Amino acid sequence: MIPLESAILIVDDMKTMRRFIIILLKKIGFSNFLEADNVKRAAGMIKSRLNGEDPIRLIISDWNMPEINGMEFLQMLRKSEATKNIPFIMMSANQDPDKIGVILNLGAGAYLKKPLTIDTLKNGIETASSTNQPQSS
Repeated sequence: MIPLESAILIVDDMKTMRRFIIILLKKIGFSNFLEADNVKRAAGMIKSRLNGEDPIRLIISDWNMPEINGMEFLQMLRKSEATKNIPFIMMSANQDPDKIGVILNLGAGAYLKKPLTIDTLKNGIETASSTNQPQSS
């Protein structure tokens, strides 16, 4: 699993969902969070931290968001050398096995069904962080 002090970016257009995920992450022991309500803001946060002392080490993103959805976000990240290895967790209420397969084939380290529980989130983080290793600074 990634270190507990790692910067984690939560991307969801619903503030209540971002806050709920932060509560779960705190219960696991994490303490360094960034929030974005859309992919454009998230991309800006990632870019601004790429070469800094506290780069983002995990991204947890909703699939269904306006303008740019989670799948498009994942594709953007995986096309860039600078971000292709950041562990990524996709979350959604959608349980279509074909769509889940597409997300995992695109490079998501884990796919979590909403509503999340502390156990599913912890397992997702362990899976995602062992699937992709974060970029070294």
